[in-house]
Amino acid sequence: MNLKIQYQGQELNFEGIKSLNELKSRLQQAEPSFVLESLTYKDEENDIITISNENDFNCLSATSYLIIQAYGKFDQECVLKDVKKNQNLLKRLAIKVNQFKEKQKNNLINRRNNYQTRLTKIMQQKQYLTQEIDKEIQSIKQQIEIQKKYNIINNKTQIRCVIQEQMMKFHLCNFVKQEEANLTYNEESLEQFMSKIELLEENIFERFFQSYNSMRLNKLIEMKEKQISGNENLLELSKQQQLVEQFKKKLLFQLNLQENYFTQKLKDAEYLLENL
Repeated sequence: MNLKIQYQGQELNFEGIKSLNELKSRLQQAEPSFVLESLTYKDEENDIITISNENDFNCLSATSYLIIQAYGKFDQECVLKDVKKNQNLLKRLAIKVNQFKEKQKNNLINRRNNYQTRLTKIMQQKQYLTQEIDKEIQSIKQQIEIQKKYNIINNKTQIRCVIQEQMMKFHLCNFVKQEEANLTYNEESLEQFMSKIELLEENIFERFFQSYNSMRLNKLIEMKEKQISGNENLLELSKQQQLVEQFKKKLLFQLNLQENYFTQKLKDAEYLLENL
């Protein structure tokens, strides 16, 4: 049986009550300081019926929650004991609450300090790495500008006449000296001597022409290799600049995420400290 007990302006709900003794026992357990004097209820005709024994209890109608009025008084001594007991419990609870709050406060302070330290390190790391990467990017840009100037010079470079003249003088004199070393003057006629001179000139010209062409070709190849190398260096420097800038972008993205995370954690810790 489900019963709703009303007493001294208070109310208790009991379920599954099977006897009067069980009802009194449950009421005593729920309210030890209440001294029960009588139990009453209203029947279907609204008459007040007193529950004096088990037979009276067995006559109760099985409704959802039958309302029973419990009359009696609180034992003052028992009430005082309960009050004192409750006061002691409240004191101990207050001490534990204060201890818990102090512990929480210390934990929050440690967390706040830790977040502040981590945040400071991240900001310092961010500033340092940004400066170092910017220096590297600036260095690459300077190398690119220098390489561009070299490329312009290499693309415009030609074998100047002065260089050709120096080459011609050196090799021509050298070849003439070598050929004339083998020249003899024991010919019987001028015609024979002039024929030998013509042959000498042809040999000098042939050797000079072959040497000149070879040196000129080597020079042209050298110039072209410089142009190709310069263009390759410029392309490589541009790739390096792009890679460093991409690395900087990714690094700043990661550091900004960490900075935002610890900034929010720091704000949360400070808010909890203020409202603790």
